[in-house]
Amino acid sequence: MVCLGELPRRRKLVRTATGSGWVEIGSFASAQTPPMPWARVGLCQFGRSHPVVPANL
Repeated sequence: MVCLGELPRRRKLVRTATGSGWVEIGSFASAQTPPMPWARVGLCQFGRSHPVVPANL
């Protein structure tokens, strides 16, 4: 998943292999993002919600 308008290679969210949450990967990803619940996906550091869309790889 990516935030709307963002390039997947810069920052995208992927489901962990264990299914315990989502992590950010890519060149603009936060360093060492711990797995987050679905409710946090799409929230920026300011707590604003941004649309999330499937990544087109």
